Amino acid sequence: MSQRPSQPDPQPEERIADLLGALPPVPDAWVQTAAQMPGAMRRLEATLDRAQADGDLRRALREDPALALQREGIEPDAALLAVLRARM
Repeated sequence: MSQRPSQPDPQPEERIADLLGALPPVPDAWVQTAAQMPGAMRRLEATLDRAQADGDLRRALREDPALALQREGIEPDAALLAVLRARM
């Protein structure tokens, strides 16, 4: 006896909306971090651009990335440090 393939949900968007609506709200810290990321990424990009021409900055970013970012006015977090490591 073969089974017929199940019919796709006629309104998948509504089902997804229902499932998303059932999730608990995200923590406020996630929302704040997401809002700050674009600015932090721009500052990190500018720092990396300067590091190409500045050997001391480049060395500082390699030796102690978190401290170097702090000195540049950038609050280091795991995401920014991962981007920095990937780019160095």
